[in-house]
Amino acid sequence: MDENRNIYQQPEKDGSQEELPAYERTPDQMRSELRRKAVLFSLLLLAFGIFAGLFAWNEAQKKKAKSELRDMLHTPTWNTNAYVRTAPPPEPVSTRTDEAAFHDLVTNAVAAEVSPQRMADAMGEIRAASEYIASRDWDHAETHLTNALAIWPEMNLALRLRGIVFTQRGQFDEAIAVLERAVKGDPFNAEAFNTLATAYIQKKQFDRAEDLLQTALSIRPGYAATEVNLGLLYILAKKYDLAIEQLEAAAPQMPDNAAVLNNIGVCLIRLNRHEEARQKFQELIKHEPKRAAPYFNMAMSCALQNDTASAVSWIKQGAAQCSPADVQRFLADQDFDSLRGKPEYQALIRDLYPQLPRAPGS
Repeated sequence: MDENRNIYQQPEKDGSQEELPAYERTPDQMRSELRRKAVLFSLLLLAFGIFAGLFAWNEAQKKKAKSELRDMLHTPTWNTNAYVRTAPPPEPVSTRTDEAAFHDLVTNAVAAEVSPQRMADAMGEIRAASEYIASRDWDHAETHLTNALAIWPEMNLALRLRGIVFTQRGQFDEAIAVLERAVKGDPFNAEAFNTLATAYIQKKQFDRAEDLLQTALSIRPGYAATEVNLGLLYILAKKYDLAIEQLEAAAPQMPDNAAVLNNIGVCLIRLNRHEEARQKFQELIKHEPKRAAPYFNMAMSCALQNDTASAVSWIKQGAAQCSPADVQRFLADQDFDSLRGKPEYQALIRDLYPQLPRAPGS
């Protein structure tokens, strides 16, 4: 060592950079990093599991859609003078792409500060509720939806499904209350607007219902369930031209929905376009020969044009496709009033109901 060296004098820099000593993590730091990675990996697995569950669930619902949609819509299939007897709600599960539905779910969860575990628990309740909705077990469906909302109070999907349950049970005020919450929480969800509109239809608040349906179509153009519901609303308002326009727009998306084609024919009858109406009913009979409604609607068209023989013939064919109680329900329509005094019609009634007492001298 140079004993004459001034210890307070800095050594001259030669332009080279002295290498820093390598950083060595402590065992605690390593364990902490491993824990962070494990948590992140678990969250990714949970998100993937939820996405996979949504995908499988949505695919299963799509397979049921064609067979269930007719029932879920509850369109009028026989009485051309009266509107639907029960609510025409949309399909209970979103028909948007799985990626979009999953994105909305995660986005809403983050906005509401819902943890991944709570989100998974809520989705488990939703899956159970959807199974009960598919089997029309409204009480058990409501139980699971109540559980989902207890976990995640503003879960839009749970609110929408609960609105459907209330609508199906005729609790229209309750349905409107919960669906208004759904619309407020997700103002760009066409399904929520569509479902809310059906509840207002049942409350006979048609202007409000029409506004909601138009809003749904502005959010999601070409949404078939909304086009059908708007068509039914126009039938009720006796705006048959507009009803046909909406129903025909929906028909290509619902090729297996007989009620849509049947109601187009009903509108054509009301517009006195009987030949076109019969073509629709003939097409429907060709594809679904066991469905009674088109036979009786064919008979109505003939009766309105004073073709008694053809009307009676179509009634006979329709009666072969349904129960005696259903025949009475079909024949109660006032469009058959012109037939009631005709001998051919009275003979038909005696053949259909031989147990009925006959009038004196008959």
